[in-house]
Amino acid sequence: MGELILAKTPVAANPYYIEELSLNIYSLEELSYYVYHNVWLLSADFMSVSLVKWIDCELSLHSLSSTLDKMISDSAPLSLFVSEILTFDGYLTKAEIRDTLSIINSFENKSEAECRKLRADRLFENGRIVSAIFEYQSLLESRENLSHSLCGDIFHNLGTALSRLFFMKEASDCFKSAYESNRNRESLNAYLLSLLLSGDEEKFNHESKKYLLSDEEMMKLQSKVYNLTYEGRSREFSERLDRLKADNSDIESYKEELSNIIKDAEEEYRKICRL
Repeated sequence: MGELILAKTPVAANPYYIEELSLNIYSLEELSYYVYHNVWLLSADFMSVSLVKWIDCELSLHSLSSTLDKMISDSAPLSLFVSEILTFDGYLTKAEIRDTLSIINSFENKSEAECRKLRADRLFENGRIVSAIFEYQSLLESRENLSHSLCGDIFHNLGTALSRLFFMKEASDCFKSAYESNRNRESLNAYLLSLLLSGDEEKFNHESKKYLLSDEEMMKLQSKVYNLTYEGRSREFSERLDRLKADNSDIESYKEELSNIIKDAEEEYRKICRL
């Protein structure tokens, strides 16, 4: 699991398999570690008979498995089920348990689609961009079951994720679909900005007029792109790169500075586009 975990409870001879991450769990401490670091991936399916059976048969924690089994029978909330596991082994601190349960409570009363969007957002925020893209796309496959607002927000965040990978044409299509669904001005701005960043100024002018932007609004968007591209830290990096180009003996520093420019550009654009 990436680090050594001291198990105070029994260790299973046969692991419990977490399909979402293709992960084998051998102890209750490892299960707590998984829950804490992947809480946004949890769903009602986590309250499974197979998990309770594994705790009972492989870990011989009969009192815990009995409690969990009753919770499933009584259709208890997921937060209570998880709380019982996390407090039993004492692996997490009280603050960590509280934070974990707070996150679970935040999506327990939401629809399945809203929960999946939150999980996809969390994947994106944690740098698992490709996984987030797949989750957004999967949600949009059944868009007839989504509200216009939620559908638009999913399209918007899918566009943001795609832009992080520099698929600007695909990102702009998503931002356009987002605005057509949610009528959120942030989505429209992201659509127009993505056109400018992809170098399609002609389409930017056409779409700006189509959506009745004033000359002042168009200039503000162009100024954002200009500032992102030519001013601030990016300009400083460019000047430093120009100096480095003259010194062929410092090619490694040149590569490092170029990498920094790209990373900063990604971060600034994400801030502009993210809902």
